[in-house]
Amino acid sequence: MNGRNKQVGEENTDIEASGEFNAAPESNEEVTSDQSSEEVTNDRSNLYAVLIFFAVVILAGAGYFFLQQLRSQQEGLGGELDKDSRQIAQLNDQQVTLLSQLSTLQMQMATVQTSVANRESKFERELAEFGKHHGNTLKQVKEDLSGSIDRIDDLLNRTRGDWMVADAEYMLNVANQRLNLVGDLKTTLGALRAADNRLRDSGNPGVFKVREQIAREISALKGLKTVDIVGIFARIKVLEKQVSEIQVFLPHSGKVSSNASAEEAKRQSEAIEYGIGDINRLLSLALDDLKGMVIVRRTDREFDAILRPDQVQMIRGKLRLKLEIVRLALVERDSRLYLQNIQDAKDWLKAHFLMEHGVTKKFAAELDELALVGLEIDYPDISGSLNLLQNVAALRVRVDRSSSSRKASGQSQKGKQ
Repeated sequence: MNGRNKQVGEENTDIEASGEFNAAPESNEEVTSDQSSEEVTNDRSNLYAVLIFFAVVILAGAGYFFLQQLRSQQEGLGGELDKDSRQIAQLNDQQVTLLSQLSTLQMQMATVQTSVANRESKFERELAEFGKHHGNTLKQVKEDLSGSIDRIDDLLNRTRGDWMVADAEYMLNVANQRLNLVGDLKTTLGALRAADNRLRDSGNPGVFKVREQIAREISALKGLKTVDIVGIFARIKVLEKQVSEIQVFLPHSGKVSSNASAEEAKRQSEAIEYGIGDINRLLSLALDDLKGMVIVRRTDREFDAILRPDQVQMIRGKLRLKLEIVRLALVERDSRLYLQNIQDAKDWLKAHFLMEHGVTKKFAAELDELALVGLEIDYPDISGSLNLLQNVAALRVRVDRSSSSRKASGQSQKGKQ
């Protein structure tokens, strides 16, 4: 704008220099119009400049505003992206957790399936075993029932002679049991004779050999020496009761004489008879009691202790125990154990009891007599007659069954015809 003004000024100068002086009013009007046009032009230029400035400012502000909006949107998008990323990470973690839980569930499911399979196999095996056992039991029951039916048929078809033979078989069983288990020779001979009588009364000629065998067995038993087991048992029981009467060798307290109970009753009756006022009689009774409490005994055996009452009871109890073992060995017919415990009882008696006492001497003599009893007896075998009779009975049963089966087959053939 300044350059343009300078140009206008130069033009005005040129006009003034080249022209001649015109009239004064015309030249003034021209100058005024030129100045007004120049001012208008200057105002317009300034207005444009202001407008351009404000436009630039507005554009700059709008650009800055849009730039801030873009930044805020970018930050918002970045935050949302971070949030989405975190959510994606959380989802990934949840997915890993779910996969781990799914793997655990699959393992548990496999374990459950294995357990179920094992239980199924176990149940199937137990069911098979139960079925097998039930089948075997049913088979056994059928066999037992069939045997029972056969026995019932046999019993129904038996005659008086058959019953006699069965009774003889029972007697022979009793004879074998009494001889082998108890050694009761008397009962064994009685059972053999009773069996022979039953076979004789049966009238069955097939049992003749059985009777011959019974006669041989009776003859063999008659030559044996019997041992009175019951009598010896009773003698040992008497010795057990006498243990409390024999005197222990070592001194001890709590002694009671054999006649203590009788003397005590006598003293009580005398005290009642004489009354409490008889001082002399009471003193005499007290002196008698003191005499009974102290016993002087001379012996060559050494002792180094005074026994208590419980020790005395222990010594006597051990002797009783040895005698009880002797009784058991007698019942079992164990000769070695029998003689060994009798010898132990004799040694215990000599070691702890007063052998000079009369009761002790009798006790030791009785033990010596018991030691002389021989328990080992070689009994003969009497099972031959029983075996023969059982064979005869079994043969008869087979014959009866074969005859009954032939009859049944004959009847069935007749029915078919």
